[in-house]
Amino acid sequence: MTQALVNDAKLEKVSFLIGDWRGTGVLDYPGPPVKRSNYEILAMCKRSPDRNQLLLVTFNDDPDKHTMFHATQAFLFVDRDSGQLRTKRHWLMESDTEGFVTIEKLEQSENANRLGFTVIDRQGVPDSFQHDGTIENLNESEVIITGEVKVQGKKYPYVDKYTRRDKPKSK
Repeated sequence: MTQALVNDAKLEKVSFLIGDWRGTGVLDYPGPPVKRSNYEILAMCKRSPDRNQLLLVTFNDDPDKHTMFHATQAFLFVDRDSGQLRTKRHWLMESDTEGFVTIEKLEQSENANRLGFTVIDRQGVPDSFQHDGTIENLNESEVIITGEVKVQGKKYPYVDKYTRRDKPKSK
């Protein structure tokens, strides 16, 4: 029972993500060739029925230029062994031959409205793949994610800006 309360308190740190979101992003998309992609984002985050994790689904698309499309399905949870917040993210890329899984560690920064994340494990991509960044809760209706994807030593920064499409849920 005590562990359940601790886990619930840790999940509460990311509860601001719960809701329906719309946004835009920009990324220098790994090539070849490398191309700048401006894209639209739809995202949804809900608590699981057992309330032990959050479920996050995102769709990124550039419908005008078709420079990028991918979707993710992620589970935000408290790791039983470490007690840390983690994300297990399944990435589905625009090619049906591409897809992979990452496990990311989430940590609250000195700024209580900001979480840092970094990949600690990966499946289906080289060990050189890295994804790091921050999630910042600007207010109850705006979130910004600033990150960087590293592949084979090359860096691909991105910025995603989200606006809430629904009213924040009371906790």
